[in-house]
Amino acid sequence: MEACPESDCALSAYHLGAHMTFDHEEFSGRKEEPKLDSLVAVMTGMVFSPGLPAHSVERLNAADELFGRLDVRLRAGEEPPLSWRVLGADDNEGRAFVTDRYDVLSEVLRTSGGATECRQALRKARREWGQLNETMKEGSAMPEPWWRSARRL
Repeated sequence: MEACPESDCALSAYHLGAHMTFDHEEFSGRKEEPKLDSLVAVMTGMVFSPGLPAHSVERLNAADELFGRLDVRLRAGEEPPLSWRVLGADDNEGRAFVTDRYDVLSEVLRTSGGATECRQALRKARREWGQLNETMKEGSAMPEPWWRSARRL
C-alpha cells in the first residue's frame, strides 16, 4: 500500500479527511506544496483507483481540489512536472488535443450529484486525465490555459 505523500502523515495515499501523525494526532496544514510530479501521481491514483462506490462523491471532490491545485500552480508559471515533455509553439495539433482533454476534465470534475453520478464522472475523469497525462509524457505543447506560462523544449 502506498503512503500518503504528505510528510509526517501515517495514513495511506488517497485517504479522505485530515492527515494523521503516527501519534494519532490529526493535522491539515501544509508547510509547502508537494512537487508537481507528486500531484500528478496522486491525481492518477485517485482517478484510476476510485475506491468504493459509496465514496465516489468524496473522491470526485478530492480529485477536483487536487486538479485545482495543479491548475493554479501551472497557470502561475511553475515548471511543469519532470515526467512531462513540453513541446514548443509548432505543436498546434498536440496543444488542441490536450486543451480538449483539459476542458472536459475540468468540467467533469465539477460534477455534482449522488454516488452514481459521481462514479460516472470519475470514470470519465480517468479517461480524460489518462489521455492528458500520457500525451504530456510522450511530448506535447501544454493545454492552452497553461501555455503562456510554460517553459518549452
